[in-house]
Amino acid sequence: MQLNERIRAFGKLNDQIDFDNKNFLETLNSAVLHNGWFTAHHVKTAFEAIKNNYVNTEKLTEFCGQYAIPAENKTPKTVGLVMAGNIPLVGFQDLLYILLSGNKAQLKISSKDDFLSRFIINQLILVEPKWKDYIFIEERLKGFDAIIATGSNNSSRYFEYYFSKYPHIIRKNRNSLAILSGTESKEQLNRLSKDVFSYYGLGCRNVSKVMVPLNYDFPNLLSTFEATEPDIKHHHKYKNNYDYQLSLLLINKTPHFASENLLIKEDEQIASPISCLNYQFYDEESFLKRYLKENQEAIQCVVSEAGFKLDFETLKFGESQTPTLFDFADHVDVMDFLLNGI
Repeated sequence: MQLNERIRAFGKLNDQIDFDNKNFLETLNSAVLHNGWFTAHHVKTAFEAIKNNYVNTEKLTEFCGQYAIPAENKTPKTVGLVMAGNIPLVGFQDLLYILLSGNKAQLKISSKDDFLSRFIINQLILVEPKWKDYIFIEERLKGFDAIIATGSNNSSRYFEYYFSKYPHIIRKNRNSLAILSGTESKEQLNRLSKDVFSYYGLGCRNVSKVMVPLNYDFPNLLSTFEATEPDIKHHHKYKNNYDYQLSLLLINKTPHFASENLLIKEDEQIASPISCLNYQFYDEESFLKRYLKENQEAIQCVVSEAGFKLDFETLKFGESQTPTLFDFADHVDVMDFLLNGI
């Protein structure tokens, strides 16, 4: 396939994603019944992000213009892709890069996201039947030339062992953090709540820790978050996590702040359990710079509107879960890897 054909095919997918379509609604219902962490709202949010940020023809053309992608890949490689399933369609971005580069994708779909992944692949092939020669779903990956695998810190050790002889991108656990000045407006904190609560905090781009100045007003933060996300406490899996984490805090007599939908505790760790938000105090900008440098391998992204010059790219509040084509996971340029690394 020519590059312009590939771009047009993804543009057609944009039109194919129709929230009122019977097939889409049936798939959505199946996905929600299969995975208790997936809700109709979150599934639609994931599809909207794909429509707006990934399969927009204009944006795809601009993105491809930044790379020396040959008009036709006459010697396509097969790239194995181990897809995560922590949030809906989280593996789609890597699939898009593989296909845009003119290579073939051999997919190991996560059982947690089976329905949605197969649905969007079927839609791709529906709008462009040539994709049948480029997309292959397998129970066991084999015969590939390179590998992209996303998993936990534990699974990444197995990935490193099994795939070390191939060109690879292996991703481990990462989390995101927010840096607050203490002078944020209610509107800013409302937007920050999206970074914390979207997908119940299961994504690597979800904020799991806040860096705050001394004497920060946590009750104000909690009350704002509670007003912004009043229904999250009714989700049974989230509520079970909340009750369990609260019990641990009480049994261990750990100082904390609590609302009905979130627990906040002081902790140097960036990663926090579901329903919890860690915090750490800072006293000056130099501490933040040093902290980010020392922990860069554990940080996916940073959100802040405090105005600090941190030598680290920051996003505005509410943007952590809406990555663009240029926002590569773990800051590794996947397109460069596909074009020059295999």
